[in-house]
Amino acid sequence: ELIEHDTQCTYLKTPAGVFTEITLPVNEIYQGHLNDSISQAQFSLYRYNAANQESAFEVPQTLLLVRKQDMYFEEGKVPDEKTSYVTSFNSSYNTYTFSNISNLVSYCKRERNEESAKAGITPEAWEQQHQDWNKVVLIPVETNRDNSNNIVSVTHDMGLGSAKLVGGATDKLKIQVIYSTFN
Repeated sequence: ELIEHDTQCTYLKTPAGVFTEITLPVNEIYQGHLNDSISQAQFSLYRYNAANQESAFEVPQTLLLVRKQDMYFEEGKVPDEKTSYVTSFNSSYNTYTFSNISNLVSYCKRERNEESAKAGITPEAWEQQHQDWNKVVLIPVETNRDNSNNIVSVTHDMGLGSAKLVGGATDKLKIQVIYSTFN
């Protein structure tokens, strides 16, 4: 009920309770840059500090960003830096930062263009039929790494945790994009 009425923020809750959905502004990112490549696309999610530190749950330490249509991560699957990413909570800045999701933005655009061409419809018509084409979710997870620091497994964070993030239905995601043009 709180989530439905509080449009100034968004939440993460563990264990496996409340996820945050983000709409990536793919069309806006490419507006005026149709022939450019995206070298980097970065965004940060800012956390509100808990009002009462004594009763506050732990902050989820690791987030998985994955396309909404792929959110039921299969056992043994790890983030591929193409359609899924992980990041850690930075307590110094009180943020979760995804430093480069350019592959995901490009993947969404390419998928939309290829699938609409196969169907013989405009990309806009395809978007109407596939409402989640540019949606991602944030899921609190735990990762296991090998001796080389490679992620070998991802599981839901089953501890008691909570984070209230700046954002919500009325805020726009602020994403920093670096474009490259090749002659």
